[in-house]
Amino acid sequence: MRALLGTILLLCTWSSAVLAAERFASPTGTGTACSDAAPCSVETLLGQLVAGDTGWLKDGVYQGAAYMLNLASFAANKSGTSGAPITVRAVNDGGARIDGQGVRGPLVVGTSPGTNNWWVFQGFDVHDSNAANFVVWAYGQNLVFRRICAWNAGGATDAAANNQVWGVVPAANILFEDVCWLGTGRNIFIEGSNPEQGLAG
Repeated sequence: MRALLGTILLLCTWSSAVLAAERFASPTGTGTACSDAAPCSVETLLGQLVAGDTGWLKDGVYQGAAYMLNLASFAANKSGTSGAPITVRAVNDGGARIDGQGVRGPLVVGTSPGTNNWWVFQGFDVHDSNAANFVVWAYGQNLVFRRICAWNAGGATDAAANNQVWGVVPAANILFEDVCWLGTGRNIFIEGSNPEQGLAG
């Protein structure tokens, strides 16, 4: 019986390891392989990730609509789980930058409460959103932001534009670890009024 239980446990562990995939994007990535040797765009990467997977961002500056971390468009209603979050991280901390060029939102998570849950974002920088967006827009639950810097919202627009650097409006159970927000914007950091919202840092 002990041998049987050990075999079952080993098979379950092996199965979990096999199911979790590692995929790669780069600033010039194309195609659908999303491998280390043949990276894809961020849009394709987000479309392929599922619970437990890790998406790696290779070094460089990401520009253009298909290279923004726009979960609202490219991974709508996609979530990880408490035991298997979806992770997006830089291959080298600080080596990847998502540049909205003043016309796009570099990091957009969710469109309404609960649409993107259990995600981890780590090791990259985001900057220069458009006037109608945030540099980082977090609209989900159980999210982790680790070693991320965000700066400059709104581009060359009027001060009344909705150009916050970092917004958590509304969200719940958000962890910030070694992050920064700075530069220009109507506000540097705002949080919503969700009574169940929990922020930790």
